[in-house]
Amino acid sequence: MQMFSSLQHSFSLLASCLSFLPFTSFDMKVPPLSTTTLFASTTAAKIFDLSESNWTLTSPGNESFVGIEGKVPSQAHLDLYAAGVISDPYFGLNDFDLRWVAGSNWSYSTGVDGL
Repeated sequence: MQMFSSLQHSFSLLASCLSFLPFTSFDMKVPPLSTTTLFASTTAAKIFDLSESNWTLTSPGNESFVGIEGKVPSQAHLDLYAAGVISDPYFGLNDFDLRWVAGSNWSYSTGVDGL
């Protein structure tokens, strides 16, 4: 309980320091902290690991790029190269020849269960 009262004291001190700033209207109210408030907010959270989902990379408006397997985190160049759609972007002048990839719109999509 000592920790909660010291946090509340710190917030009150911060509010009193901010009240000296030249705002035309500044009103900061610090709600009292309680153990039920802190524990209720942490137990209700669900964490989803989106990197393990089956991602699909598409280019809206371009039907030739449908159903390309993607990963998250990633980017279009890496996933197109992994799928064999484009050659190595770092070889020769491929960064110049593959400018159309950066100029296109790309969407990553997946399904998420449990929401």
